[in-house]
Amino acid sequence: MSKANTGKKGEKEKPFGDSTKVTLSDLPLGAILYEEILIHKSDGAYPNSQSATKKAIDANKPVTRYCIVLGKDASSVTVTYVATFNYRPGEAKLPANLEKEKQYWYPVTPAANERQYTPLPAFNKHAQWVSLRKKHKLEFSEKAKIKKYDFTVSTESLEKIQKAMDLLESR
Repeated sequence: MSKANTGKKGEKEKPFGDSTKVTLSDLPLGAILYEEILIHKSDGAYPNSQSATKKAIDANKPVTRYCIVLGKDASSVTVTYVATFNYRPGEAKLPANLEKEKQYWYPVTPAANERQYTPLPAFNKHAQWVSLRKKHKLEFSEKAKIKKYDFTVSTESLEKIQKAMDLLESR
């Protein structure tokens, strides 16, 4: 597992390191992608927000998010996404609006332990939460070059995410 680039002064931060393009067959489980997905309206952290992201979610339009590859086949990958909720140092808790549905959010260190799940090891310096609400399927052509980041989520963390998602799906 490689360390993410935290960015230098004046450079745009790369929270998951540099990126490379690979074919679907070379894409490992746990890879981080930056892709468009549909986010469930209940996952909106700030109900009164007027941001472009909030408007897209409300209109059921895709938004671009960092995603974790959970599975793949010959023409697609199954992913879930990672959210920071505009995290700032010292703000490592889920936004209040999401407290009632915290079972859908797996914390990533330095995010706070929200009782139900022990935070996964840090992906980078940001408090993050892995969405457990839905698995998203992304289709790719056989020859497509897919942009993946250097950081790869560990097998142990992937297993914990999958187990939590499977448990929620069985309810």
